[in-house]
Amino acid sequence: MQLSRPDSHRGFRFLDLPAEIRLNVYSFLLVCQSKCPVAIYYNSCRSHTSRITGLSRGIAILRACKLIYEEAAPVLYGSNKFVFCSIFFPIFLAQIGIKSVSLLHEVELNCIVDQGCFDRGVRMLGSAVSMNKLTVGNGLWSPERPRLMASTLWPMVKSLDAARKSKSDPTQKRNDIPEIFGFVQQTFSEDRLRLPKEQARDDALEFASKVREILRENLLMGF
Repeated sequence: MQLSRPDSHRGFRFLDLPAEIRLNVYSFLLVCQSKCPVAIYYNSCRSHTSRITGLSRGIAILRACKLIYEEAAPVLYGSNKFVFCSIFFPIFLAQIGIKSVSLLHEVELNCIVDQGCFDRGVRMLGSAVSMNKLTVGNGLWSPERPRLMASTLWPMVKSLDAARKSKSDPTQKRNDIPEIFGFVQQTFSEDRLRLPKEQARDDALEFASKVREILRENLLMGF
C-alpha cells in the first residue's frame, strides 16, 4: 500500500490517504464505545451540552465535504446502535433523511408512550433497508395483543420486503424479515404487579414468536 504523492502547491489532504486508512479514521471518530446520550429537540438535534463527548466532536467530520460524508455516514449509522427514548424520534429520522435511515443497522425504541408517535416512527423505519435488529421496549407492547403489534410493524415489513425484492439478493429471504424484531421483557404486568424474571423472559419470547408468525403469514398471503 502506497500513499499518493501530494501536490506540493496545495499540501497534503485527508482525501489523499488510502481508503482503508480513511475508514479506520471514521471508525475511530464515529463508532461509540459506550453510551452517548443525544438530545432530540423539536427543531434541532444536538448532543447534551453538559456532556460534550468525543463522538459529538467526531461527527463534525461529516460536514467537511460531500465525499467525506458519503464515506463516513455508513460508519456512523451502520456501526452504532441507536436507542430512542423520546417521542421526538420521528423528527430525528426526518432530519437525517431517508438515505441515512437506510444505513441504520440496529435500533431500540424505549419509553415512547405515544402510540401515534410510535406508529409514525416505525413507518419511517421502513426505509431502513439495512436493518438487522429492531428492539421494542417494554412499555410499547402487551403480551395479550400480538396482533396489534404485528399490525403496527406491518408497514415497515412491507417496505423492507419491497426493498429486498428490488435488490434481488438471493441470500435474503422474505421470511427472514420478521426475525429482526425483538421485545424487551416486561417488568410489570398490566395490573402493575412485578413479574418473576423467568415469566417475564418467557412472555417476551412467546410474544415475539406470535408477532413473527403473524408477519410471516401476511408475507406469504401477499397482503
